[in-house]
Amino acid sequence: MKLILGNGKTAQSIARFLKGQGIAFQLIKDTRNINDHNILQSIDEIFISPGIPQTQNIVIWASAQNIPVTSDIELFSRYTKAPIIGITGSNGKSTVTQLLGEMVANDGKKVAVGGNIGKPALDCLSSDVDFYVIELSSYQLDYTQILRFINRRGAEYHP
Repeated sequence: MKLILGNGKTAQSIARFLKGQGIAFQLIKDTRNINDHNILQSIDEIFISPGIPQTQNIVIWASAQNIPVTSDIELFSRYTKAPIIGITGSNGKSTVTQLLGEMVANDGKKVAVGGNIGKPALDCLSSDVDFYVIELSSYQLDYTQILRFINRRGAEYHP
């Protein structure tokens, strides 16, 4: 079973996605006082909202149990077939993300723009998108082990 930590847009997006995929999950809104060991014993992966610190007890526990703690971005990259353009950095991420999205659209391609810029990445998933332009925050990247960027030839790229 999957566990989703948080209650914001990202957590709700993960919940909608997992439900749509028929994947069993539990959503925990407040991570500070998790005491139900019955829930925790059946968990095989945790999806975490940006901003939940790595010092949170549940994150430390998961690490000790070798349970992956994963971001929505990593989950997104598992399911997309179109190339992903990821934008990260200290300043200007939103501007560059918007600009690249408009450039791709002006080239006549179907583009989805999202991530940290407003629309959660999982809400952007579509079978008719040619390119994804995704803004990535440092919080999202903290819990991302593998990003599956797909090049034009269909090969996976693992940074």
